[in-house]
Amino acid sequence: MKHVKEDKSVLNLDEASAYLGVSPETMRKYLKDKKVPHKKFGKRYIILKSALDKWLSE
Repeated sequence: MKHVKEDKSVLNLDEASAYLGVSPETMRKYLKDKKVPHKKFGKRYIILKSALDKWLSE
């Protein structure tokens, strides 16, 4: 499993899944179902670490 640097504020799908401790496939499903806040640029997902933290605390 990859580790995410603490100071990184923008995550890709693999980094976000590692941060949450879920598989990339599960993370992709969360993103597709709009359960996790994100932006999509073409085929790439961009996830703000601060948005993940806020989502987790809700």
